[in-house]
Amino acid sequence: MAKSVNEYYSEKMKKLLEMQKNESVPALPPKASGNQATQPDGGRQYYDRFRSRVGEGRADDARASDRPRKKGAGSSAERTVIDDIREGRAPKRAGAGGGPRGGHAPSAKASGRRPYENGSSGTRVAPEQSAEDKFAESVKQIEAMQMAKRARALRKFRDVAVSAALIVAVFVVMCVVVYRLLFVISDIKADGSATYTSEELVIASGIAKGDHLYSFSSREIGELMILRCPEICEVDVERTPPGKVVFNIKEEPCSFYADFYGEYRCLSSGLRVLDSVTEEDAKSRGCVKLVLPDVKNATAGLEPEFAEVRDEGYIYDSCESLLGSKLAQRAGTMDLSDKYNITLTVDGRYIIKLGNSESLDMKLKIANAVLEDEMFHKDIKATIDVTDLSETSVVVDEGLRIE
Repeated sequence: MAKSVNEYYSEKMKKLLEMQKNESVPALPPKASGNQATQPDGGRQYYDRFRSRVGEGRADDARASDRPRKKGAGSSAERTVIDDIREGRAPKRAGAGGGPRGGHAPSAKASGRRPYENGSSGTRVAPEQSAEDKFAESVKQIEAMQMAKRARALRKFRDVAVSAALIVAVFVVMCVVVYRLLFVISDIKADGSATYTSEELVIASGIAKGDHLYSFSSREIGELMILRCPEICEVDVERTPPGKVVFNIKEEPCSFYADFYGEYRCLSSGLRVLDSVTEEDAKSRGCVKLVLPDVKNATAGLEPEFAEVRDEGYIYDSCESLLGSKLAQRAGTMDLSDKYNITLTVDGRYIIKLGNSESLDMKLKIANAVLEDEMFHKDIKATIDVTDLSETSVVVDEGLRIE
């Protein structure tokens, strides 16, 4: 632990007296008896001079620290002692070689201890340590400023995020309120159907008054109406804010009929399965009977699924060609059960063999031209073979059985 200045001076005085004795200074004369005053000897005089010089050095310490010291002011030993005291270092020992053995007192830096000033608990920092502390302090200040800057940026971002979230929340609430209060269906109707009434179509849609205008999908509603009302082929949903809905209906009439598991069902021109029908009603509506391959599934509003037919395109092509020919109104039954042996009955008296579905339009035109001959104006039965376009044959057979 470092010593105070007073303690240091006391020890210094003791050491000086011992040094004086070691240098053979005349010993002090014996004390006079009675009231005789003691005369100061050489050691006493040396002590007084040192004490006066040290006192002057302490008094001028503050002034000397502010201005450069003049050369030659005082002895070298005195200046060294005063400088050591002022800078907080332990002064060198007096005598030859700086002490009894010519050594130096260990400094505060060498001993690892930091010297104290005026005996107080405050620490006096060496100049080189002071620069390091200042650098460390500046680094801490810069880090603190950066942290404060980041904190301000974070607060600003948080404030902006909170404000944006509040604005979005208010907007959503307003949209919900407007949606709930304004867009409510108050009028529903259906136009364009000759088979179904407007009330039947509205019920088939599943939409009712009081529902929200945008609470349903137009595509899903159209598919539902087609399944429930098979003769409808297309539904266009028109919404008019704030609460009007109009279904524009496009129908596909019955063009064919076929037997599905013992029940006759109408088929559209695109072969969609429609409602059930009797054979007499289908014939009165001018529908052509189709004999199809085995059917796996026949759902109203959808096309039939065939069980064993790999390429069912010939069925659709044949029906399309028939509807586009002049024989469509005279045709009775078209047998499509065999892909390579398609036949068609006309007027209940003629059987036309068409072969496969290749060049079917031309085959139907040739068959129609043959039937316009005068011989077919009579009540006869015949088989017309147009399988080969290059050769057409007609066989008259009064015993021909036509279903």
